[in-house]
This record gives sequence, structure tokens and C-alpha cells, in this order.
Amino acid sequence: SYELKAYGVKTGHPIWEAKKLCPHAVFVKRDFRWYEVISRRLLDLLKTVSPLVEYYSIDEMFFDASELQRYFRLPLKAATRALQTLVQEQVGVPVSIGIAPSRTLAKLGSDAAKPFGVQIIERDCEPFLRSQPVGELCGIGSRSERKLRDRNIHTCWDYRQADRLLIRNLLTIKGEALWWELRGDVVNPIQTTRPPHKAIARGGSCGGKTMDADRIRAWAVRNIERLIEALDHHRVYAR
Repeated sequence: SYELKAYGVKTGHPIWEAKKLCPHAVFVKRDFRWYEVISRRLLDLLKTVSPLVEYYSIDEMFFDASELQRYFRLPLKAATRALQTLVQEQVGVPVSIGIAPSRTLAKLGSDAAKPFGVQIIERDCEPFLRSQPVGELCGIGSRSERKLRDRNIHTCWDYRQADRLLIRNLLTIKGEALWWELRGDVVNPIQTTRPPHKAIARGGSCGGKTMDADRIRAWAVRNIERLIEALDHHRVYAR
């Protein structure tokens, strides 16, 4: 939660460490099955609004926003707000939305707009890119960030203005793709289909060591149900 992040708790921190940083925090048991249900509801809703929707992860999707104004019969920012409201009403979750010429810019905008904000980015977006550290770019990890900072590339604007071949030499063709996308050129288009899954699994901790047969059985049934739902969603079979 944003409240926990204010205490220095980051995504991936173990519970014991989070408790040290915020002793009065309330920890709620995760429910991956429910997350998947909500995620699919969001996907289905977006497909009614946009002709192209990419399921990127359980809590993140890309969509073609070219028909958004026509769908809501509103200017772009108002239409985006209307979509937020529709998601809140029909799916029950708040979302942040970034609208931009490329997916890299859209993700930057969405992340910057959290929580529950809207960011509209045009090609000419120097002030916004100057405000974003280069480490905010999806695909730039700590090692890549150090390489860039060694070349005095600290912000997304610095990255966009850097020599393309320098970026390619530092970060390979993937880094060059980000360079183009920061300029508003689409290198990574929306993918409405995914490669076939080689494996699908569902599992997780059952809350510690136990010899309780009912508890183990309940854990197994719950995860089998999650697996069946995943198989059905991806239209694959098991034997």
C-alpha cells in the first residue's frame, strides 16, 4: 500500500522486514484467486472500450486509446477520467491511466499518476521527461542505471537526447527501443495475443508447517481451482 511505502517498505520486502519498518501495520492474507478474477473483469471491460487490449500482467494492461473520445463522447482527459470511473464502478478497483504515443511513455505516465491519476503525454513532453529519473523506465535496472549515470544520463529526457548509438552500445537493442519510444515512436506495439504457455502453475505457502490434513486438503483444493481457472482462461488442457 502507499501508506506502507511511506515507511520505506518496498514491493518484495519480506513480512518480517515490513513489520520492523512499520510495527503497527495490518497485514492481510493474499488471495491470488480473487486477484485473477478482478484482473479478468478489468480485461473484459477494457475490451468493450478499445479494439486492442494487451494483458501485460495481473494488474497492468495496455490498450489502444484512439477510440476513447468517441466512446465516451468527451475530450481526451475527460474521457480518460470517465474510464477510471467506469472501472471503479464495474470492477471495484481504482486505476491510474497514462495516455501517450508509445507504450513506454504511457507506462511512465501511468506510474507518475499513481494513485488514481491521469497523465496525458504528447510527443513534445520535455518538462515531464525531465522530472522522471532514468531508473523509472521499465527495463532499466540498477546496473543499467549505473551505466547511464556514468555517462551523465540521469533523467528520461537525458536518455531521449543521448546519442542513439551510445545507448545501443550501453544497453543493446532493447535500450535503443526505449530511446525510440521516448521520442513517441512505436517500437513495441500492443500484443493482443501471447505465446502459448509452456507451463502453468498455481501454488503458494499454506501458512507454515502443518500436519493438519483438512488444512492441507483445503490448500490443495484452492490451488487446483485456481489452476483450472487459469487453464480455462488460456484455453489449454492438462492430462
